[in-house]
Amino acid sequence: MRDVMILITIVKTDFSKCFEDYRRKYVKFVSEERAMKIERIKSEKDRIRTLLAGLLIRSQIISRTGLKNEEIFFDYGEYGKPFLRGRDDFYFSVSHSGECVAFVSGNEPVGIDIERQNRGNEKIARRFFTENEYKKIYGTDSAVSFSKIWTSKEAYIKMTGKGLSQGLDTFDVLDGTSNGYFTTFEIEGGYTVTACSVNPERKFRAEVITEEDLLNNFIKTKPPA
Repeated sequence: MRDVMILITIVKTDFSKCFEDYRRKYVKFVSEERAMKIERIKSEKDRIRTLLAGLLIRSQIISRTGLKNEEIFFDYGEYGKPFLRGRDDFYFSVSHSGECVAFVSGNEPVGIDIERQNRGNEKIARRFFTENEYKKIYGTDSAVSFSKIWTSKEAYIKMTGKGLSQGLDTFDVLDGTSNGYFTTFEIEGGYTVTACSVNPERKFRAEVITEEDLLNNFIKTKPPA
C-alpha cells in the first residue's frame, strides 16, 4: 500500500470582529447553500465558525488542487458527506470547536475531529464507548484520555461518511478492529485533534494559521458561480 500524506490545517480565531464584518467582506466567497446555512444560525460565534470552515475548505482546495474558487462544486454521499465534484483523488474533512477550525485532506478517505479537552465525563463514555474503550479511561489500567477516544470516534465516522447513523459504540478505536488508522496530537489552548485514514502507512503534516492568514487568501479570489 502506498504512503498517504495527510495534510492538516488549523485556523484559530479570537472572535474580535462581529459577524457583520464577515458578512460584508467574506460571505460572498462561499456557496449560496453555506451562506443560507449561516443565516439560519442564531449564535454569533457559531456563524463565524461556520463561515471560517467554508472559507478554509475552499482555500485549501484552491491551494492543493489548483482549482479556482468559482470552479469548486460539491456532491454529497448517502449520509451527507461532501465530496469535491469531479475529483476522485481528493478527500477532505472539517471540524470546529471553540476558537479553532480544522481541515484535513488526502488522496484516500480521511476524517478529522477537534475538541476542547475539558469535554467529557464518565456518563458519556459509558453510553457511547465500547467496554474496552471505557476501561482504558476509567479502569485500573487507565492510560487513555477521554478526548483521544472521542476525537478518534468522530474522525472515524467522518472518514466513513456515515456520520452518527453509525453508532459510536459499534466500533472500537483502540483494539485495531476498525479499518481506521489514527493520528492524535494536541495544540495550544487545550485542544485535541485526531485525523483518521484508511491507510496504515499514513504520514501527516500539520500547520496552525491565523484567521488573517486565511482571510488574506481571498483578497484576489472571485466568488463562486
